[in-house]
Amino acid sequence: MFVRWLAIVAVMLGAPAAQAALYFYDNGGGDALFSNAANWLPDGNPGPADLAVHNNGSLPILQLTSGASVDSFRMSDGARALQTAGTLTIANGTGPDNGLWVGEFGPGAVSYTLNGGSIQIDDPNDGFMIGRAGGSSATFTLISGTVTNTVGDTHVGLDGTATWNQAGGLFVGAGVQIGRFASPAATVNLGGTASWDVGLVLMADGHGVFNPRNPGPVDLKVNGPNVSFLADGLVMLDEANLTFNGAGGGVSSIDLGGGQLLLNNGELFLQNLPAPSGLLTEIVLLKNIGSLTGADSQFDNAPQGAAFGDWTIDYSVASQVRLVAVPEPAAAILASVAFGLSVSRRRR
Repeated sequence: MFVRWLAIVAVMLGAPAAQAALYFYDNGGGDALFSNAANWLPDGNPGPADLAVHNNGSLPILQLTSGASVDSFRMSDGARALQTAGTLTIANGTGPDNGLWVGEFGPGAVSYTLNGGSIQIDDPNDGFMIGRAGGSSATFTLISGTVTNTVGDTHVGLDGTATWNQAGGLFVGAGVQIGRFASPAATVNLGGTASWDVGLVLMADGHGVFNPRNPGPVDLKVNGPNVSFLADGLVMLDEANLTFNGAGGGVSSIDLGGGQLLLNNGELFLQNLPAPSGLLTEIVLLKNIGSLTGADSQFDNAPQGAAFGDWTIDYSVASQVRLVAVPEPAAAILASVAFGLSVSRRRR
């Protein structure tokens, strides 16, 4: 017990936690539940980089205000973490079960908030998982700071319910899987100045391991005009929903960087679209598409020419999915007439 609470206090007070192993063995099962399992101590020797487990909502919120390095950090059953500075490094793991797992077991909801500092994940195996196991419910919130996981996939919803909320900060990642396996629901909300620079994004069990696939829904929501989203490709399977929300005065684009857009029953939803004007007659939803594949090369619920208020969807430009204003707004026609009159007057 003394070791557990000493570790908690050390991290909360900003002490150099990387100099001591971090142990939080309390999920109602007793220490033996973890200490007897080899993969919970990947290197076999307690030391500067070992296991951190925070498995009970009755424990104080874990506050990271300076650097810490562990093989694996597991959070379950109501655990909460708040990071405001420093770098949390997940590294040195030698077994398959290492990484930052926000929500491994239920029933209590788990949360991790990054509001300053950074998370660096260097484990190529299970890396970064939100809502990892069945019965878990987890939320990862990125307000400011940087998350880097370029050596393995990031999972938002594996077998549990998962939510990624981001209003700012930067996420740099390799592959991202949203709603894999039997996740009851997986949601990514990007708003404010949220920025993603990632590899291939798979939505709704890209591996097809379970049949039927995810009960769903699996949602990627881009809110407002200031989100930056660059990916190597986007694969949308059954239960996958993509929403663009123009609240805040505009709509952000998803930049696929020349990557593939694969639509297999993918759904498109549009909310709070701005009205067409003389300066706004086109909205590019997805750009720099290397190839657009799937049923009829279009969203399942948005065929060519489908109306969305004052806009219609258009796939005619090979590298884009666009909304175009049809008919041309009156403001644009008046602007053309005014321009013609001014030119005529100058010619006299």
